[in-house]
Amino acid sequence: MAQVTVSIVNLVLRTADQLGLDKNLLIKQLGIDNDVLQKSENYIPCSVHGKLLELVVQKTGLSHFPIECGRNFEPGNLNILGYLISNAPNMRAAYNFGARFDQIVGDGMKFSFEETEEYIINYVDVTAPELEPYKRYCAEACTAQVATLKRQVIGKDINPVKVHFQHSEPKNLQPYLDFFKCDVMFDQERNCIFFPVSIMDEPISHANPDLFIMFQKYAEDTLENIGTRNLITQAVSKTLIELLPTNNATLEIVANRMAVGIRTLQRQLKLEGNTFNEVLKKVRKEMAERQLQNSTIPISEISYLLGFSEPSIFHRSFKKWTGQTPGDFRQRALA
Repeated sequence: MAQVTVSIVNLVLRTADQLGLDKNLLIKQLGIDNDVLQKSENYIPCSVHGKLLELVVQKTGLSHFPIECGRNFEPGNLNILGYLISNAPNMRAAYNFGARFDQIVGDGMKFSFEETEEYIINYVDVTAPELEPYKRYCAEACTAQVATLKRQVIGKDINPVKVHFQHSEPKNLQPYLDFFKCDVMFDQERNCIFFPVSIMDEPISHANPDLFIMFQKYAEDTLENIGTRNLITQAVSKTLIELLPTNNATLEIVANRMAVGIRTLQRQLKLEGNTFNEVLKKVRKEMAERQLQNSTIPISEISYLLGFSEPSIFHRSFKKWTGQTPGDFRQRALA
């Protein structure tokens, strides 16, 4: 499950609050744990960010609300990466470090750039499948954030040359033109924003070389630890693999094996963007596929090894996960 830093979610909530919406009500409607939002090092599912953008658009009637989020953007919304970029010697260094450390912000979108003789092109690709229903909102918000970041760190009113979006043109184009101050085109191949290539040599306003070195080290450490961001989920998965064949893979027993309380375990999983049932489903699916691909164990026996009380329940579940029956999956895998 793709995740995003809570700093980006807090940006959306702050912008919604400025428009007169009750951010506490929004938090409640989406089932977000307010405690999670209080620590910038926390992450939540990207889908929550997408749902929040959609919800505010619906409540305000402002289809360009994601652009307003971009207008309110500050480098600190990118956590350590924002501080690193703000203290880079020039835009070329800022681009290189931005591309290298973009996972610090989240892993539901991919930011990249291409330098041509005329332009520096920033690509904003929505990569997480769960963001597909909110692709438009996420692309607009992030592209607007790129524009604002350039203006802030260079210290000038730098405007893009043109902006491309994959989605269709909105009814009211004016807010987009007012914000980007350039041509904005829709139904394009990729989401991207073009700047004159000359900005690559622009120095970063108020950059501090000592802070740059310090934040670079922090960014490297943070990136190194991202692989361990879901330690609790990994521990639950490992415990489930051990317990499933014994038909004892319940929340209570897993919590007991991990020596934590049930509510504590649920809260820790939630911080990592998961629930116990989601992890259980993922482990069962992966174990089922592995057994069907690499063994001759009868399907009925596999169903019991995965903790299903009846083979028929396993058949229904597996077809729901993969669109195939276990038998069809095995035939194709062994063909």
